Amino acid sequence: MSEYKTIVLLKVMKDMDENHFRTIKSLLRKKLNLTKKMQEDYDRFQIADLMEDKFPNDAGLDTLIEVCQSIEELKGLVKNLKTEKAKAKRKEGEKSNIPARRRGRDEPSSSQPMSTTNEDLEPESGRSTLNSQTLGRGNIPKEPSKEQGYQQGPKEVMVLNVTEPFTYDFVEDKMMFHATVATETEFFRVKVFDPALKHKFIAGKIIAISDYFGVGGFLEIHSTSSVSDVSVKQRMVISSTLRQSASATPKIKDLFSLPKGTYVNGEFVVIMVINVRRKFYQR
Repeated sequence: MSEYKTIVLLKVMKDMDENHFRTIKSLLRKKLNLTKKMQEDYDRFQIADLMEDKFPNDAGLDTLIEVCQSIEELKGLVKNLKTEKAKAKRKEGEKSNIPARRRGRDEPSSSQPMSTTNEDLEPESGRSTLNSQTLGRGNIPKEPSKEQGYQQGPKEVMVLNVTEPFTYDFVEDKMMFHATVATETEFFRVKVFDPALKHKFIAGKIIAISDYFGVGGFLEIHSTSSVSDVSVKQRMVISSTLRQSASATPKIKDLFSLPKGTYVNGEFVVIMVINVRRKFYQR
């Protein structure tokens, strides 16, 4: 299920423009039993969740392929979706055909129920990768780690800093806040789309996050159930060097070397230069 939902979210919903997304919702209105209000208000994550519930076998991927085929501008996307679907099915087959001797003596055979690990659920592209860094002993990353796609977790992290909630959608008056969290070896940028979670994001506090998404260099949290407290006895040692890397503001000269569209974190002074042109009239 995780494989298919990852495709639905990252290959379809994420990059689809608003006009096509509204078209998709209209075409799926009856299949998803959308009311008029749901059709107008539901965002991409809510539609993906609804499709996962309605089509438990493939999170609605086949249905999306069918709908996209009827939209001329999305026919190119259909080919990519079919390729991704084939990859997901192949991975399913590989997992189901793992020999018993490779699973180890104490693991159940294929005829017995088998618990699934987080690694099994994640696509290869969804596993944590360091941005131009390879962690080793004493190697402190200078840039935040990235994860792609749905992540089941849980991941235990310490909150390093957090912003105040701010409005990101003035039309629907939606709010969110940013945070920086870290393990003992790496740090992450986080977007939290539920302001009610602000009381859990306290600097120095250790929390566990789960059922989140890696998108555009951020970990995105959309539900209160995705954040839970950790035992007060839990300890996590974050080095001062890692803290400095996590809170450092990139130098302006370094920003020019970054690829277009790269997200950066820090406080910058913006100077507006106004050129005034005087008009001269000849008599």
